[in-house]
Amino acid sequence: IGAGTAVLAAFFGTLMGLLAGFFKSLDAVLMRLVDAMMAFPDILLGIALVSILGASPVNVVLALTLVYTPRVARVVRASTLVIRELPYIEAAHAVGLSTPRLLFKHILPNAILGATAQLPMRMAWAVRISATLAFIGVGIQAPTPEWGAMIRQGAEYVITGEWWAALFPGLALMALVLGFNLLSDGLTDLLDPKRRGVGK
Repeated sequence: IGAGTAVLAAFFGTLMGLLAGFFKSLDAVLMRLVDAMMAFPDILLGIALVSILGASPVNVVLALTLVYTPRVARVVRASTLVIRELPYIEAAHAVGLSTPRLLFKHILPNAILGATAQLPMRMAWAVRISATLAFIGVGIQAPTPEWGAMIRQGAEYVITGEWWAALFPGLALMALVLGFNLLSDGLTDLLDPKRRGVGK
């Protein structure tokens, strides 16, 4: 769920952000759509979409992709707006490079660095939201294994003394989310020259 959501959100969000940042005529339309989607909290939008689509793993991935695509689009658009004004892009325009080549060969590789570094963090958020949906009963349920559902079922046995039934799925979920966040920090340090100390 985490990997599927992160990859799909990165693909569609990068495409949307690249187009919005490069073409001024599309910027207003696409960003108003992004603003409308980001106006809703992640969990509420996730609940609404999963309720509409259904609680299968594929539908949960699709719903979470719709939730996180606008956030990726914002990051890529911001990078594209800066890159398109740089001298080497103006030089590429001057020598007559085609728009697709300019977009995908010269702007895209630099614009996606921030979004790439955030991929593990998006995975962590997707896993957390998926577990939350399962815990409150609208996400993936048994017999499909899901940590949120396991925590919900285990909580029923805490009162009888079987506290481990809820504790260990919760610890596993916490460890995975923490690991993804640490990986995201490491990728950011690796891909950002300023954070590596280059040029200081």
